[in-house]
Amino acid sequence: MNAEVSIDVDYIDQIPAKTSLKLIEAAQQAQKNLKAFNEAIRARSALFRRLEELDVDVQFCPDNAYIHIRFTGDGNQLGQVWGAFRQSGWKTTCRPEKGKNEFYAFWHQEGLVDLFMNFTSSVCRRVQVGTTTVEQPIYEIQCGELPELETDTAKPNLTRGRRGRR
Repeated sequence: MNAEVSIDVDYIDQIPAKTSLKLIEAAQQAQKNLKAFNEAIRARSALFRRLEELDVDVQFCPDNAYIHIRFTGDGNQLGQVWGAFRQSGWKTTCRPEKGKNEFYAFWHQEGLVDLFMNFTSSVCRRVQVGTTTVEQPIYEIQCGELPELETDTAKPNLTRGRRGRR
């Protein structure tokens, strides 16, 4: 049996090492976050079933180390979601401000991933609270001419020459 092995000695020079390492680290962090999301869902499945019943959007971004809970509704719906979070053991130090049309806060629970609540009120109205006259400058964007670029359709060679050794 004759087995020939060819090794490309320039192979290491061709690998974008820093970029590859960043990709590996991002993949590892994403896997860690997804595992934490899954653990929270399993540990507090009643909460996530309740959020489904309330038609609340639950989002998972592997880049973030928290579960994003986004919804629009009235004060009653905010109260129901708030109560479900509290009953499931999550706590926050923030409280909604009276008169504001949105509220967002992180909720924490020991041993589980954080939740990020993002609520927007659907009960809003436009109210005039006064008048003002303001002299305001007017601007427009003016740009220089773009350079004319070559239209050569030849495909550039992005690889180095390869030398094989046996």
